Amino acid sequence: MRVTVTVLFFATIVGAGCAGDDHKRPELRAALDRATIGLRDSVGVALTSSESTVALRAKLLMSDNPVFSVGALDQENLMDVRIELASGRVLSTSPVGTATNPCPGSITLAEALAIAEQEAAGDAIAVVPDDDVECAREIQVLQGIILYEVKVAGDGRVLEKELSDEYSGEDDD
Repeated sequence: MRVTVTVLFFATIVGAGCAGDDHKRPELRAALDRATIGLRDSVGVALTSSESTVALRAKLLMSDNPVFSVGALDQENLMDVRIELASGRVLSTSPVGTATNPCPGSITLAEALAIAEQEAAGDAIAVVPDDDVECAREIQVLQGIILYEVKVAGDGRVLEKELSDEYSGEDDD
C-alpha cells in the first residue's frame, strides 16, 4: 500500500508540473503564425527604434492583439518597446526603470535566441536572464505546439533543454 501511495503521489506531482497539457501551446502557435517577424527580429527593431545598445529580455505578450515586448537598455534606462506582430511596427516605447548591462562581454540576446531556436528546432517566444547561472538566459522555444526551455550560457553554450511549463504570456514587468 505504501508503494502505491508513493507512486500515485509522484504521478500527481509530475502531472501538476505539466498542468495536464503535455506542454502543448496551440494559442502561441496561432499567434506566431499571424506574425511577419519573430522574437529575434523584434529585438533588432527595438534596439534600432530606441537607439539602445543592448536588449536584456524579450517576450511574446498574449492578449486580444498579441505583441512582442523587448527590454532595451539605453544609456541608463530600461525601455519597454512594444512591437506589432503582423507588421513589425513599433507601437510604443516607454521607460520602465534604470538598469545596467549585467553581463558585458556575453553574446547578444539575438545570438542567444538563434542558438536556442536551432537547439529546439523552433521559434523563440520569450527570453529572460537565468536565475541560477550567472549571465545565462532561459529561452522559451515553441516547436510546433510544444514548448521547450533552452538555457544558453553567456558564451553561447547550451546548458540544458527541457519541456517547459513556465511561460505565462502575461505582462509581468
